[in-house]
Amino acid sequence: MVMSNRTCRVIVKVSRTLASGLYDVARAREQFNREVSIVKGLNHPNIAEYLGVTDHLGQPAIIVAWYPHDNAPAFLMDRSIDIRLHVIKGVIEGLCYLHSKSPAIAHGDIRGNNVFVNNSFEGVLSDFALSQVVDDGFTPPTDLADTMDKNGCIRWMARELIYDEPEVPSPIGLTLASDTWAFGCTFYELLLGQVPYSLRKKHFSHIIHDIVKGVFPFSKADTTRVGCNEAWPVVSGCWRKVPGDRPSIFEIKAKLSHLYD
Repeated sequence: MVMSNRTCRVIVKVSRTLASGLYDVARAREQFNREVSIVKGLNHPNIAEYLGVTDHLGQPAIIVAWYPHDNAPAFLMDRSIDIRLHVIKGVIEGLCYLHSKSPAIAHGDIRGNNVFVNNSFEGVLSDFALSQVVDDGFTPPTDLADTMDKNGCIRWMARELIYDEPEVPSPIGLTLASDTWAFGCTFYELLLGQVPYSLRKKHFSHIIHDIVKGVFPFSKADTTRVGCNEAWPVVSGCWRKVPGDRPSIFEIKAKLSHLYD
């Protein structure tokens, strides 16, 4: 890509909804436009830098700055715990930025594959296809869980997005609390090098069953092998049944800062 008479490397992200054929064109275009309206107003070192849009690939696509590692789990293979925690720190900082916006922004799809790594080995949040401004009156699609299932990200999905429990007070759609749930999953995904509910290799219905039954995405026993047991009481709180009982990302940052500072 040429910008200001210079050539630079970029990352081009094609709209998943348009490319997949899961949605009608008008609906997919609306979602793409929502994503663009959100990302073009973001400016933070731990958020992928938005550069523009293009349709030269046959589908609408968002152009973001190039990062040396566009897949955090792949980058972290065989890396030290210190580097893993440094990448996680970037995820926390990026999420704090989104949640501190006025109005706040829920990322909606926090997971390892949506984390880039920059030259300083810091995590950078990307892919805002499911993001939404909290309290903007937007009603998410009723088939959100099915959509996330098809996209392979249901392992990181908060229980209230899957299962409607009348006795549990839960807001409709993506929230800061559902981001917190997904962050807890991503924390251990990046730290341990395994996906949530890793024993469930296929059949997402089994994962949904575990989530509904209250099975955590990771167990305390999983964490003992990396020598980071002190994070468990904080991170496991991300998976509390009632969304309002989960810690905010700001509380998580304060309680985990000693791990990477």
